[in-house]
Amino acid sequence: VSVPRTVHFGCMRCYAFCIFVQLMHSLKDLDILSSPLLIAMGPVSTRPPHPGTRPCAPTARRQRRWKAEDELCGLLVCLVMFKRLQNKKKDPVVRERVSWRIHATTLIQESAFQRYYRMSIETFQELLYILGKYLVVDYYQSVCRSRGVPPLTPAAMLQCAVSWLAGGSYHHIRVITGISTASFYRVDYKVMYAINDAEELAPQFPKTSDELKAASAAFQACSNYGVISDCVGVIDGWLCPIRVPRQAECGRVLSFFSGHYQKYGLNVQACADHLCRFTAFSVNSPGGMNDSYAFQRWKLSKLLKEIPGPYFRYWGQRVRTEPKGHDTIQQGTTG
Repeated sequence: VSVPRTVHFGCMRCYAFCIFVQLMHSLKDLDILSSPLLIAMGPVSTRPPHPGTRPCAPTARRQRRWKAEDELCGLLVCLVMFKRLQNKKKDPVVRERVSWRIHATTLIQESAFQRYYRMSIETFQELLYILGKYLVVDYYQSVCRSRGVPPLTPAAMLQCAVSWLAGGSYHHIRVITGISTASFYRVDYKVMYAINDAEELAPQFPKTSDELKAASAAFQACSNYGVISDCVGVIDGWLCPIRVPRQAECGRVLSFFSGHYQKYGLNVQACADHLCRFTAFSVNSPGGMNDSYAFQRWKLSKLLKEIPGPYFRYWGQRVRTEPKGHDTIQQGTTG
């Protein structure tokens, strides 16, 4: 690339050198900062020479400087083109996707759908009906972004997330679904966010008299000889392991250390119904806190004092609540 001699080389070299340094920051793998072109080029005055004045340098030196500047400009052009080619978006790898209809039908015929997804086909269809509106994407925009590859259907997204949450390997799941690793995790989190946003799937603790009676009858029906009566939920605690928190993130780091499990974590309190479905949960206590104190910090403990009837008698490992009017919390094993 030749540079016109009418361009003032002092200003051009300063501008070209700035561009060159910026490109070097983005192209750290290219070791050309020690190029003889940059070493041979010394600073020059930015003022143009007056006509008729004597040259400050011999003709041979001036010609070498011009040649170095021409080579530098050519090098800059090559670097710009290389950077554009490097940042050029590659075509996506297109995998052949398995039809969800054929896949589900095959599993149903083999009586393996329940074992594969940890739920029946009827439950899956009901869950898809609830989450489908959260998983719909713009078809034409997705095709344009993925260069002609059609987007996943809500059913394919749901089966991808359910398979992974059921313990499946993402390598096998994404091959069946026909998506990349990044798209796999994006789809999984999209489904989990949809589950959290769905009001139909929100935990609902029984509050009214009819709901309490129905929950109590369900516990009594599933117990041997109906020995469990007047129970509307069971509570248990769990330590959620976490990394060691920093001092700037919490006031007392040691409060998150559980001496029983010998690890850092969060004290999780959860309540479930007769089908092991969560009806309430709390994650607002450090791992070193006793379950009895964590239960007192839970809003459910205050709600239990307001429910009518002789409900919620719980025999657990740490916390025990008696019927309304005799609310006590005891520490230790209660039977």
